[in-house]
Amino acid sequence: MGPAANAAGFARSRGCRTAPRPTNETLTTGKRKRSINWGGKRAGSGRKRKITVTRAVLSPPAPISAAVVTYSGSANMASGFFAPRMQTRVVGLDVLAGAPGTNPSTFLVENSASAQLTPSLPPASLSHLTAAEYTHLSSEINFIQNHDEHADIASGFQDTQEGLADETLESPDNFASAAQREAQSSEPIVNSALQQYLVATLERLGKQIKKHGQPDCYRRGDFIIRPKHAIFILHDAARTGLASDYLCHRDIFVWLPALLPGAPEAFKCTCGKRLSKNGYNDNPVARRVKSLPADYFLLTNRFLCDSARQTDTGCGTSWQGTDPHIIAQLPRWVSIAFPAYLSASGAIDKGIMSQMCKTFATRFGPSPFAEMMAELQRKHHSELELMYFDAARYQNLYGSQQIPPFSAFDDPLHYAGSPPSTHYLKALFVEWVTAHRPFIERAQACLPADIMKVDHTFHYLKYMGGLNGQRIHEASYTNVNQFEEIRSLALVPSKSLLYVAETLQGVVKGLQKNGHPPCSIVYTDSPQTEHQFHEKITPSLLKNVQHILPSQSSIPFKPSKDMKVFFVEDAAFMDQLCADILQQVDLSPSSHSSHLLVAFDVQVIPLASSVQAIQLCTPQINIVFKTSHIHSQKHFPAALRAILTSQSIIKLGCQVKQGLLEIAKCYNDNEIQVSLESNPAILEIGLHSKLKEQ
Repeated sequence: MGPAANAAGFARSRGCRTAPRPTNETLTTGKRKRSINWGGKRAGSGRKRKITVTRAVLSPPAPISAAVVTYSGSANMASGFFAPRMQTRVVGLDVLAGAPGTNPSTFLVENSASAQLTPSLPPASLSHLTAAEYTHLSSEINFIQNHDEHADIASGFQDTQEGLADETLESPDNFASAAQREAQSSEPIVNSALQQYLVATLERLGKQIKKHGQPDCYRRGDFIIRPKHAIFILHDAARTGLASDYLCHRDIFVWLPALLPGAPEAFKCTCGKRLSKNGYNDNPVARRVKSLPADYFLLTNRFLCDSARQTDTGCGTSWQGTDPHIIAQLPRWVSIAFPAYLSASGAIDKGIMSQMCKTFATRFGPSPFAEMMAELQRKHHSELELMYFDAARYQNLYGSQQIPPFSAFDDPLHYAGSPPSTHYLKALFVEWVTAHRPFIERAQACLPADIMKVDHTFHYLKYMGGLNGQRIHEASYTNVNQFEEIRSLALVPSKSLLYVAETLQGVVKGLQKNGHPPCSIVYTDSPQTEHQFHEKITPSLLKNVQHILPSQSSIPFKPSKDMKVFFVEDAAFMDQLCADILQQVDLSPSSHSSHLLVAFDVQVIPLASSVQAIQLCTPQINIVFKTSHIHSQKHFPAALRAILTSQSIIKLGCQVKQGLLEIAKCYNDNEIQVSLESNPAILEIGLHSKLKEQ
């Protein structure tokens, strides 16, 4: 495509009532580049990277039509979706437009997937750009990159690709069996060190309640019965002898609802009858709670709706003190102190669940999270073992007695370490989301959306199940507000907007019910085809907007009939064509005050480190050079290298610097590498077009 044709066109692209969805996509591929930040630095983390091929533009784009709307409300133009909040500097629009006196109340509505719309300019202004103009363009980009508080333009083309975690979810039956297996493997077995410790603790607890009316831990203002710290246990071992079983004891969280502040005089059964205390559990004494750096135990009592009472006879139902029905009868400020989420026979700490919710949402899935917990628990066990043997050395116990071996991590009779499995974490996470879904949807329905950005997403649907091998849904329709919060999401069988009409109507009603202002701007990928649909669903988009016919001054881009197109494979011929371009630099009116504009594009296979094609385009000539057969620097055309490194020739395009870096890397070309390190002569169309949308 013509180099200055793009330069003249992107100054016209502005936000409007129904405007193109902001994007970092390149003009040559239509694909987004994957962010380098997904999955962290862990080896093998994140989704498997795909081979991305940047296609060369083999022919100029075809003309397209445009629709123009006039905003007749405020004199201020509608800002772009990602407009920076700093309003201390206004970026000029007439630098690249080439059309002074443009009406500031007229905006161009353009399909971002199509080519740029540009007015026709005289050929004399297409081939050169003055040094002052180039400096001004560069200063605009530098200013926005330094002051863009959301790092939107500064991030360049590294666009985040949305998606779900790589692991797929199993059926609820698998979850139930996984939870059951996890609980059975976690329960202390008879005659184990943990079981004996729990039984002894329960006996002491009964004596404390009988004597003082409450456990000693409640008297000192704590829920937890803590064993002695390893340091003091090992210090006492000098006179009592070393025994690793004392280091295997865990914290015990005591939850006795009837003894808590704010507890009712009598808890009620679902039948309405009062509940009676019914002792404690004995098999197991307490429930293991998965946590870090080690698990702890949750001890509670039982309640019974006694059917043997003479008066107020109950229904016979038995309740645990940890049952949600019992906890719900406590005041909110008391019940919120309950420490865990319970499964059928196990539990997980609330803090661990909070970490799971945050990490699973950022692609750190159940499998690596289970591995992390196992590693941290084993690390805690290893530290105890190190303290155990070093205390024996420090107290000179090796010569006076035989040192018992320290318990292995998974020894069921002693330390009994039991980190959670991947299946168990998946099951609990799914159940947590299911239980909190009403609250999540309620919070989502209360969000504002005076600016909306809508789009179909297809990527993560492949991770969803189907019927007999057929997909149930083909896409999801996501609607985010001005704060990038998801305002609504619908799974749809096709791209037809009829399937999302009810969802968007619900958003309109929700904004009204919650006292939010109505939506005033909608960003979409296809404003020309969708604006009637959105105006019908969201009538507020028509406020202070009047549709007019396309302006005659907005002439669609048309390729020059005199432009010559060459598909070159011979390096000598390519060298000659590049030499002809270099001659225009010498023939320019003033080589010190103007620069030659050359559109540049490259086709690269990054994983293979292979440059497939290089394209150069001027208003007179369009060259596509096949380079797949060139594998060394000495066979690279010298005139082409001169164009790519020249400070008098501005390379115009999308991801120009990245393309030049790929060429320098593939051919080990230090000259191109050095030229990129010292203020290279390039203009990024994507950055400047986004800048003009601000």
